This record gives sequence, C-alpha cells and structure tokens, in this order.
Amino acid sequence: MTGPLDSKLIPLLRAYKLYSVVAILLGTCLYGVYMTLAIASVRKVLRIPLLSKKARRNILAPIWATMALYTAFVASLTVNLWTVVCPTTIESWDPPSLTVAVVCMTCIGVLGDSIFLYRCWIIWQRSCLVWIPLFLLLCELVFLTFSDVLIGRIEREGQPKLVTDAISVTGMAISLGLNVLLAAAAIAKLLSAHRTLRKAVSQVLPDAGCHYISISRLLAITAVMYTATWLTMILTRHAATQTLVLVILYFVQATSPLLILLHTAHDKDGLANWTISLLQRP
Repeated sequence: MTGPLDSKLIPLLRAYKLYSVVAILLGTCLYGVYMTLAIASVRKVLRIPLLSKKARRNILAPIWATMALYTAFVASLTVNLWTVVCPTTIESWDPPSLTVAVVCMTCIGVLGDSIFLYRCWIIWQRSCLVWIPLFLLLCELVFLTFSDVLIGRIEREGQPKLVTDAISVTGMAISLGLNVLLAAAAIAKLLSAHRTLRKAVSQVLPDAGCHYISISRLLAITAVMYTATWLTMILTRHAATQTLVLVILYFVQATSPLLILLHTAHDKDGLANWTISLLQRP
C-alpha cells in the first residue's frame, strides 16, 4: 500500500508523537536517577576495604554493561520518535532505524534478566541449579530475536493481528516468568539462610540474619514492580502509551540490582556483605 496515511491513522500518529516526546523526557529524568545510583554503587564498591581485584571486577562488570545498554536504550527513544514523526506513507512507517530501537530494547531486557540471574547465582553460592534459568535465558534471547523478525514479516504480508499478538505476549510471558521464578527462588534461599543462622547464633547475636530479611524484601518489591509493569505492557501493547510503559519497565530492570548492591555495601556488618564475601571465594 502506498500513498499518504489514511485519515483514520492521523489521530493515532499524533498520539504516538505526543507519548514519544513524553517518554523521552521521562526517560531522560529516570536516566539521571539511574546514573546517580550507578555512580554511587561504583563508589561504594571501590571503597570496600580488602576487596580483591577479581571480586571488584565481578561486581562492577554488570554495572558497566547495564550503563552502556541503558544509555543505548535512552538514545533509541529518540530514534523511535524519528520513526513516528518522519513517515508520510504506510510503507515508510517501518524504516530500518526502528530495528535499532528494537535491538536496544531487546538487549537491555535480556541484560536485565542476566543481571537478575547473576544476583541469584551469588545467592545460591554458584550452585549448579543456575544452569536451569541460564538455559531459559538463552531460549528467551533466541525467541525474542526470532519473534522480532517473524513479526516484521507477518505484518508486511498482512497476516492477522492475532498471530503477532500471540508472539508478542509469549515473549513477554517468558521474561516475566523467568524473573518471577528467579525472585521466588532467591527469596526462598535467603529465608532458609536466615532460619539456619538464627538457630545457630540467636542466643549470641539476637539480630543475626536480619540482612537476609531486608534483602528478601528488596527482591520482592522489585519483583512486584517488574510484574506490574510487564502486565501493563501486555494490556497496552496496542496503545500509544506503550513506549511510556517501556521506559518505566527498563528503569525498574536496570535499577533493581543497584538497590541490592547499595544495601549490602552500605551495611558495616560483615555478615551483611554476603555478596562481597561470596564473590571473593575461588
């Protein structure tokens, strides 16, 4: 189909333009908040005494990677706005630059899952159980890449919208299910460690193991926020507000590991630095 856009699409295009601008402004503000937390996290790690170079590198590597991809995601918001503002025909509504935005969003989504996996790997003390969610993460990456290509092909061929909806919702469900399962497993592990520690030293240290509870609370809060944003994403997948929801979703993804790190590095108690102590093990 060629020619100018249908008159019925003009209000939708205007709504997308408006929400894209709002998403850029909100994304920039949240990016500032994220960078502040990231810099604070890096400074916390650098100030931890008696921390080996390997342990410091293991902690900082995911932070640097997230900073790079989150920056790319915020930049892709501008690219996404350009793809909505520039087109004058239906064929040009899907320029190659839109692929850049999709790739950035997919990468940071998978990276968010990877960091969550990395955090749970530390909590599980490098247990072989981590291979199960790692395999799911690999399947998610393959599925997201395949679905992006397939959805583009289906829409070009004019296939029913139900097919693309099923593919999109399946991809969202995989990411949501992966994070919820990892959060539940990590919280269960922390609560088990809390009970074990309380039984062992409760008479000597009445407050022993309280950091496990606080970390579990942080994990639960971020999991609830992540679930709420993903459900909103599914419900608004055809709405102009979808880009706005994406901004909030990826902010939650990128920020939640920093909250855990800031909490553990802030506590002076040696028991609270479970992340640091486990990372120093060979």
